[in-house]
Amino acid sequence: MKVLRRNNEILDVNLAHSRDFNERLKAENSNLRKDLVSAKRYNEELDAKILSLRTDPIKVTETESIDPPEVIDEEIPDINLDPTSLVEDEGEKTIDEEEEEDEDDDEDEEDPLTSTKGYEIVVQGGATTFQLNNQVSATSKMLFKVQGTKFLGLISSWEHAGWKRIYHSGSSLILTKPVTKIPGSYGKLINQVSRSSCIGGSKGAQLRCKKTLAEEGGCDFVDLHISPGQFNLHFKPDCEKFFSIAGDPDNVESKMWILKDGGSYHGKGMKIYQGLKHDVKKKYGKCSKNKETGAGYIMQEYIGNPALLGGKKFDIRSFLLIASTHPFLIYYHKGFARRSAIAYSNSNFNKLGHITNHKSQDKHADHFVSFSNVSRILESESGFPSDFMDTVFKKRAKHVTNYIFQAARSKIKRRIGAFMVFGVDWVLDGDQGVHFLEANGNPSISNYPGTDLGPRIWNEMAYLVSTLHRTPELVAGGSPRVREGHAHGGWELVFNEAEEAARGDVYAACEFPSYISQCDNSNKCERW
Repeated sequence: MKVLRRNNEILDVNLAHSRDFNERLKAENSNLRKDLVSAKRYNEELDAKILSLRTDPIKVTETESIDPPEVIDEEIPDINLDPTSLVEDEGEKTIDEEEEEDEDDDEDEEDPLTSTKGYEIVVQGGATTFQLNNQVSATSKMLFKVQGTKFLGLISSWEHAGWKRIYHSGSSLILTKPVTKIPGSYGKLINQVSRSSCIGGSKGAQLRCKKTLAEEGGCDFVDLHISPGQFNLHFKPDCEKFFSIAGDPDNVESKMWILKDGGSYHGKGMKIYQGLKHDVKKKYGKCSKNKETGAGYIMQEYIGNPALLGGKKFDIRSFLLIASTHPFLIYYHKGFARRSAIAYSNSNFNKLGHITNHKSQDKHADHFVSFSNVSRILESESGFPSDFMDTVFKKRAKHVTNYIFQAARSKIKRRIGAFMVFGVDWVLDGDQGVHFLEANGNPSISNYPGTDLGPRIWNEMAYLVSTLHRTPELVAGGSPRVREGHAHGGWELVFNEAEEAARGDVYAACEFPSYISQCDNSNKCERW
């Protein structure tokens, strides 16, 4: 019996030693994995530095001949991708805390190719014009790398534009997640614009920037009627103004409001109120931030008479493209409507009948609707003009798109090769009014079933961005103009900084209404 107990004690000791050894082995394996990741990152950075030392940037002028770019012929594994699986309502946000700026990439690197403006002002025969410069060497190899599955939907579009995907360092184009530092990426095309939270950041940041632009011009953003009335409830003047308006005898019982958490998206946390209820004053009357998200609450005037498609509420998505920051080149593209799953009722606040973004719906078959079908249904059901989306909506949307950019312009960081696309959301009312809601950075890329966009919109964007940065002389002779209605496919130019400089214009936010009235229903506008 004593021998047996002794043997059991020895076994227990050996088992303890074995467990201790296994724990140490796990820890060592974990450290080895971390070292391996660090080594891979170091090798990628080293490869990028070696490549940059070997590459002598060449400034291309109009008189120089340009050899076609070399494309490496390598095997690329097949990727089975269902484009419809990538459809989402809103994209990832840029860094969007209320008071901070977006992260920077390669802050201190110098511009190897172009002048600081990215264009030249030219006087010919007494007329002042401009000429765009290339930002990325036209002789660099057209190779691109994808970092993150979010942009897999764009692979075929960049290949359609003449690029080839690779899986190692040496690319001239990088598709990556928002505001990520990529060693060795300066001087390359990259789909991120730093400090763009005024466009695609939090709801509070977007609202603050748009109000600031109006105030600097000497007017009130509300008076421009760009958006339904919005109030940031953690900003005391806004908060007090909201409770004053909502508490008015004409509004206190019947006026509708929608509450949005300034730090949320995909419709999360939204609530609809009819009248100024007691719990609204009790919960939000202190004018403070959301303790969980750290963001302020946004109270927005709710459009109580929305335009409907087959009795269902809908919103509209269009696109804003910052095609370049040297100079700023801003484009608009039509998008699609997103229809709710159930019929609209202003007495039943079921989320499926009021909040129309894709994440809030059940992916029903007729969720997406093309612009042409929106016009057709609005004409037959509500008496809208047959060309409403191509005239009334587009005319206003393009001017608001420019206002959205101008509100962010002074904060955006200029960077060689940078571009970025944003989703812009709208709602129509039953009186044919067009109201801007918000914008979203890095919207998911898809063919959007039920619309007429197909892959064309992204093929055109890839070619446009690539050409503007590498060989801008191929885009309207290097002088694309808003005034002349420049467009590439469905991408319509709404602002060109070089054209602004050549014409001596200065954007005036408080003249926004007159800008619209001075435009015809084509692409041509005398003013921004």
